[in-house]
Amino acid sequence: MKKILYIEDDPVSMVLITKIVDKMGHQIIPALNSEEGIAKAYAYKPDLILMDIFLPGVDGLETTMHIRSSDKLSHIPV
Repeated sequence: MKKILYIEDDPVSMVLITKIVDKMGHQIIPALNSEEGIAKAYAYKPDLILMDIFLPGVDGLETTMHIRSSDKLSHIPV
């Protein structure tokens, strides 16, 4: 089972993607914004990070740059 961090502020998209990923036999780690997503990335060390580009506060592109610049997270596909 792979751990997939999903950073998404839209509840409908969150439910839809969670159902799809569950059916594939993987675990979703939900996050509602970039700050929560980055914290969960450090805490859970997911196998993959999926995220919305348009997020409240820090957007998905800036979050990706933060992940890429971290020695602990840079190996995780985004």
